[in-house]
Amino acid sequence: EKQFTGVFLKLDLYYNEVHYRDPRGNELVAVTPIQKLILFDSLSQLVYTFINGKYINANSRITGWYQLLIEGKASVFKQIKKQMNENKPYGSATIERSVYTSFQYYALSDGNFVQVKKFKDLPDVLSDKKEEVSKYIKTNNLSGKSDDDYRVVFNYYNGLE
Repeated sequence: EKQFTGVFLKLDLYYNEVHYRDPRGNELVAVTPIQKLILFDSLSQLVYTFINGKYINANSRITGWYQLLIEGKASVFKQIKKQMNENKPYGSATIERSVYTSFQYYALSDGNFVQVKKFKDLPDVLSDKKEEVSKYIKTNNLSGKSDDDYRVVFNYYNGLE
C-alpha cells in the first residue's frame, strides 16, 4: 500500500477516472487501482474523502467513487453521478450537450452496503436503533436536504451504545 501527497489531481465522476499531473506537468490518467482519495480544496480549506467502490466492503462488486461523509460503526457515503444529455434542436446542425449531476446516499453497516432511497428510510436502515434514530430525526427537524442531515444522524447513531 503506497501513499502519495502533494499530487495535483482531478476526479472525473463521469468516466470514474483519476487524472493527475506528472513532475513535468503532463496530465495523465491513473491505471493502477486506487483505493482512497483525500482531496484538499485550497480555496474553501475543506477536505473531501472518496473511496473506490471496489474497496468499500470485502465482497464488493460496486463500481465508481463514493464520497465518505461519516465513518464509524455505520458509515454514510454520497454517490455523485454525472450524466450527459445530447439534444439537437430542430433545424440545427449542431448538437447541444449538457451535464447533469445527481446524488444518492448509501449506508455501510455490519458489512452491508445499502442505498438509502429516502431520508425517511434511515430508521429502517439503522434498524437496531430504529426508535432512537426516528425520534432524533423528528426532534431535530431533519429533512435530508443536505449532507449535514445525514452526517448528524450517523454521528448520533454511532454514539449510541
